[in-house]
Amino acid sequence: MVQQTSNSQRRRELRRAQEREAVLATAARLFAENGYNETGMTEIAKAVSFSVGKLYNLFENKEDLFVSLVDDRMRRLVEESARATDPGAPAMTRLRQGVRAALEYFASDPHFSRIFLNEYPEQADGIIQQETQRHFMLIRNYVEKAMMVGEIPTDDPE
Repeated sequence: MVQQTSNSQRRRELRRAQEREAVLATAARLFAENGYNETGMTEIAKAVSFSVGKLYNLFENKEDLFVSLVDDRMRRLVEESARATDPGAPAMTRLRQGVRAALEYFASDPHFSRIFLNEYPEQADGIIQQETQRHFMLIRNYVEKAMMVGEIPTDDPE
C-alpha cells in the first residue's frame, strides 16, 4: 500500500512539474509578445488550455508566475554556462566557454531573451540582479586567474 501511494504521489508531482513548465513556456511567449502589463492570467490560462483556477493552484498570481519564470530561466542559464566550462582548461578558455554557452542559451530561448532585454516588473528585479551578479563574479574570477597566469597582461588596460 505504501508503494502505491508513493508511486501515485510521484506521478502527481511529475504531472504538476510538467504543468508548471507548460505554463512557464506559454507565459514566456505571451510576456515576450505582449509585454508583462498587457498579459493577464486569463489569457495565459486560455493559451495553455487550463482553467484560471488551475493556474492559480500552480501560481499565487501573475507576479509569482513571472518571478518563477525568471528564476527558472536564470537558473538554467547559469547551469548551462557552468556545464559548458571545462574546470581543467585555462582561465581564458573557461571564460570563452561560459560566455559562448550563455549566448547559446539566449539564442535557444528567444522568448526569455526578449523578456530579459526588454521589460520586467520590479518583482523579478532581485532575481535578475542576483543571478547576473553571480554570473559576472564567475567571469571576474576567470579574468583574474587569466591575469595571474599571464594569459591577460596585467599592465594593459584593454
